[in-house]
Amino acid sequence: MYPVRTCLPQADNCPLSRRQSARHRRYKQPSSNLPHIRTDRPRPACACPRRIENPRPIRHGSESHVIVFPAHQPICIRLCARPPVRVLPAMPKIAVFSAQPYDRRFLSEANERHFAGYGFELHYHVFPLTEETAALAGGCEAVCAFVNDKISAKVLEALHAGGTRAVLLRCAGFNNVDLGRADELGLFVARVAAYSPEAVAEYAVALMQTLNRKTHRAYMRVREGNFSLDGMLGFTMHGKTVGLVGTGKIGLATARILKGYGCRLVGYDPFEVAEFKDGLGGEYVGLEELLERADIVSLHCPLMGSTHHIINADTLARMKDGAMLVNSSRGALIDTKAAIQALKSRKLGALAIDVYEWESSLFYADRSLDIIDDDVFQRLMTFPNTLVSGHQGFFTVEALTEIAETTMRNMKCFVDGEECAGRLHARTKLVVGS
Repeated sequence: MYPVRTCLPQADNCPLSRRQSARHRRYKQPSSNLPHIRTDRPRPACACPRRIENPRPIRHGSESHVIVFPAHQPICIRLCARPPVRVLPAMPKIAVFSAQPYDRRFLSEANERHFAGYGFELHYHVFPLTEETAALAGGCEAVCAFVNDKISAKVLEALHAGGTRAVLLRCAGFNNVDLGRADELGLFVARVAAYSPEAVAEYAVALMQTLNRKTHRAYMRVREGNFSLDGMLGFTMHGKTVGLVGTGKIGLATARILKGYGCRLVGYDPFEVAEFKDGLGGEYVGLEELLERADIVSLHCPLMGSTHHIINADTLARMKDGAMLVNSSRGALIDTKAAIQALKSRKLGALAIDVYEWESSLFYADRSLDIIDDDVFQRLMTFPNTLVSGHQGFFTVEALTEIAETTMRNMKCFVDGEECAGRLHARTKLVVGS
């Protein structure tokens, strides 16, 4: 039995639109005697007998008309004068892991608003993608993963065995994916290369100012009726030197904001950007000189082998006494245990982080009633000059909209066999700050 249903409004001149009722009439015929599709009016431009052999989904015409059939073997069909432009699998399914309520909202909106003609089905899972959960993607053409999902070789093999052929990352970083094994398996892997860099940049500056002017402590004091200013002293940002480690899109957006504050800018990046020097008056220096000169050090580089623990015991020792360190990029850029020692010795004046080295077991969940057994994190939280937030620098309407639309656009590229700007291979390198 072969059900036929129409997913979207059909073109006026499409034969099927005249044959099917509004209730999606079902044709029940054995596979050896499939129905002929006829028209009530002659169409000289199309002499095809319009017989369907072992049908599949077809999308044709500029009207984004979709007809869904069971997926078996290749087809032989001409629906009208315009030939089909793409053969799709029946209702392509995407398993979305680590899905929060906001992921459901923005991905569903992007799918319905821009890609309804493709019939993508989104299946949401609140738990992360791991070796144990990979089997739940069985039968899905693609999986959609987040920054803390561990997409190892074994996970990729399990996904491939279950029929998955695409891995869509709704984030910029891809250090959690074994790209070499993905290439060997022939998997399509794509990321969101850039999304609203101003969102992360604004949040990084907000961390600086919150920690500097103690606004978080002032809020709690006033709520308790304490209007004392003791312990609330900060410094003026104007005229201070800020060192930016990484001057990619987010680093540049941060530099623009700090330029407005009247800060002096120094940057470190293996690949220099003209705007930082010429447009913003920044100066490129080596990492050691940046650490020695900067009153505030802000990290905006990707996590790779060369940047893992770029801030460690040795580099912390080179920093100016009492300097502030801000990280809104990736947790493992900082050796957290070394940072704790620098805070204890008063070498590091303040630490603001929106990311944490071992955040995958903590962030994006309510653990207020749990016993947190991460001793390093708990020790970090005891310092009054430390500010920690739960990886929310990206969390704006604009950024989430762009992430969702780019993720779904990457799926479209996979289905249509088009070039994809965010596609990743084992040879892919991040060469500038993210």
